[in-house]
Amino acid sequence: MRRIHIAPYDPSWPGAFRDIARDLRRLFGDRALRIDHIGSTSVHGLAAKPIIDIQASVATLSSDEPWRSALVAAGWEWNSENRERTKRFFVSTRRDPTAQLHVREVGSLTEQLALVFRDYLRENRGAAGRYEAFKRDLATRIWRDGNEYAEAKTEIVWPLLLEAYRWSMHTGWRAGPSDA
Repeated sequence: MRRIHIAPYDPSWPGAFRDIARDLRRLFGDRALRIDHIGSTSVHGLAAKPIIDIQASVATLSSDEPWRSALVAAGWEWNSENRERTKRFFVSTRRDPTAQLHVREVGSLTEQLALVFRDYLRENRGAAGRYEAFKRDLATRIWRDGNEYAEAKTEIVWPLLLEAYRWSMHTGWRAGPSDA
């Protein structure tokens, strides 16, 4: 059993992302078509679990051996039990703050959802505030593990994704340039 800690926004999070992304760019080389800061730590002012979420976008997941081996050799723990078949998932606990790496295929639905969700929360303070309040409420509970907490967040994530979809249609949203 564990508690989830939601920390106030930390202005050091973008710099931590840049440092990690620089290392990832070196490990992936040109195999990473994008490296982006995603998740709550990528939204200025949003309280979050102090974990830097990063998305690396590759051409295909079917040939993951070269970069997977490089990541593991560099200290990233590969979660081979990850149930989401649309990504490869890694954690680096050797860093402060901890970092999580989601490797997805460029242009895939899940890659695009992570980016539009981030951008919508960056642009809509009301939506970001509702998301933060929901996460703070969840943090008052005790969870079996992080997966159970993440599953509970879907109660607000899906309605926010619907809002983000509508927002993207009205704004002509497109994924901007890679963050690294």
